[in-house]
Amino acid sequence: MLPINISELIGRLDKALVDSICEIRLRENAPLSVSTYTKNLMLDKSGNICRDICDSVVCTSKDVAYLVNRLCEGSVYRYMSTLNSGYIVTPEGIRAGICGECIYDGARISAVSRFTSVNLRIPHEIDGVGDSICRYMSKKPHASVLLCSPPGYGKTTAIRSIAKGIATGRFAPPRRVAVIDERGEILPKGSVGLIDRFSGYRKSDGIEIATRLFSPELIVCDEIGHSDDVNSLLAVQNNGVPLLATTHGESFDGVMRRPNIKKLMDSCVFDAVGFIEKTDSGSNIRIEEVKA
Repeated sequence: MLPINISELIGRLDKALVDSICEIRLRENAPLSVSTYTKNLMLDKSGNICRDICDSVVCTSKDVAYLVNRLCEGSVYRYMSTLNSGYIVTPEGIRAGICGECIYDGARISAVSRFTSVNLRIPHEIDGVGDSICRYMSKKPHASVLLCSPPGYGKTTAIRSIAKGIATGRFAPPRRVAVIDERGEILPKGSVGLIDRFSGYRKSDGIEIATRLFSPELIVCDEIGHSDDVNSLLAVQNNGVPLLATTHGESFDGVMRRPNIKKLMDSCVFDAVGFIEKTDSGSNIRIEEVKA
């Protein structure tokens, strides 16, 4: 989907580096950059990594417009509802963050035009990345866990691994897992094991239908924090279905400063909180049990 000149530059990079890229970012009249989980990199015109921002390849407005058009399959209007929310998800599960000039209709975003930045977030299949939580939830099948980290630390990658591990019996007999895949990026390649995938459902709708009709033994959802999420998750707690969810946050104190998350914690929805921490060799998940 990238413009050919940019695709060729990235293709010249070392394969190990290409495999570690988690974001590719195009900005109008600004440097092309790629990011791994540990650093941001810029490329020069020969496809080499450069440190000086003045030597980096500059993206044009045509590059950005070309990529948005490809992501929208030639019809920006068709994708306007998700563009208004700042993203598009491809059938392969690549989420593209998109921004530009915003037009409001009262308090609601009615349209976005003249796109200026696109951030391609590349999903990774990393089996075992969530094994510490998978083991914890296998030993404590009734426990609910909230997974936290700053943006870009791999929360979605981790819950994908955990959901698959529990649904396929990685550490214990397989359990029925309902994945509320609102943006189609938790399981872009479809279900595995005993997973029922609710693709495109809002979390509130997906959680209600899953709980009422699919008798899940675990519900998985990504990026909670809105007031609608709170009411749905409180209902799940009352029905006795354990939950695995993610939210942004670097520390327990930071998470508790978010009013909707604090409400869930005060209502004892979660039994443990996992924090993704970056290490020299990759990442680690630290688990803290919540005191009643």
